[in-house]
Amino acid sequence: MKHVELGWIAKAHGLRGEVSIRLHWPQSRVLGDDADRVLVRDAAGDRCLEVQSARTCAGGTLVKFAGIDDRDAADRLRGARVLVDRAALPEPDEGEYYLADLLGARVEDPSGCVGDVVEVRVHATVDTLVIRTPAGELVEQPLVEPWIDVIDVAGRLVRLTTSDGLVR
Repeated sequence: MKHVELGWIAKAHGLRGEVSIRLHWPQSRVLGDDADRVLVRDAAGDRCLEVQSARTCAGGTLVKFAGIDDRDAADRLRGARVLVDRAALPEPDEGEYYLADLLGARVEDPSGCVGDVVEVRVHATVDTLVIRTPAGELVEQPLVEPWIDVIDVAGRLVRLTTSDGLVR
């Protein structure tokens, strides 16, 4: 995977083209420290934007992109996914992974397919996977050792020891 999804653009902020980005990992400083360009993905396709400035705020990160100079232009980015080139990120240590790498992974329990990861939520006490079941239901699975058997990032698979941890 060449790009890693950091989050999505929640809304325009102010009048000068800033956007509020909700990050999958709110503590991330990638936009302010490591990435000077991002890929913005929406229904219109992908486009590369230069990060002019980034700062944290309550509930997200405020970013000013080059060429996005007013509220209307910023508002047109609402809902777009924000991705960064993996090369801009430090390599995870052995056995570690980026939570964003779990997006799209298949989730299985001992009885078979549970669904696919559609979102990762970072809560104060635990990170969870939001899984869309084959029936279209959304369920959450805490990323806690007793319920997680295997996380195979390369194989795009999360295997659960049991479905007892699923929150419906």
